[in-house]
Amino acid sequence: MILIALLIAAADVHSLGNPEIARPTPVSLDLTLDFERKVVAGSATLDVRYPAGPDKARHLDLDTRGLAIESVTAGGRSLAFMLEPAVPNLGQRLRITLPAPPPAKVAIRYRTSPEATALQWL
Repeated sequence: MILIALLIAAADVHSLGNPEIARPTPVSLDLTLDFERKVVAGSATLDVRYPAGPDKARHLDLDTRGLAIESVTAGGRSLAFMLEPAVPNLGQRLRITLPAPPPAKVAIRYRTSPEATALQWL
């Protein structure tokens, strides 16, 4: 039992996220596909839980690669965000500054680049 608890608490070395503080759960997508330009644009609305407690949630960190972030909002209010420099093999951390109290839902409007590695245009 102790080993299992230690494994769950360990940081994921393959991610730039912070799920121990702010954990995205279900996501709702609203996407537009532009096959000619090889771009996906739209929004992702995340339900967010705060396992460490809402008083510890200052940022929501997410993994990205090849995205242009247009806006981040919660409850109709803009949230401050930044894309950090790329880390080899991991991509870029999207760091979203959370207000107090932190929101239950966060919406991110974004656009992929034609070179986004997660997409294959056939």
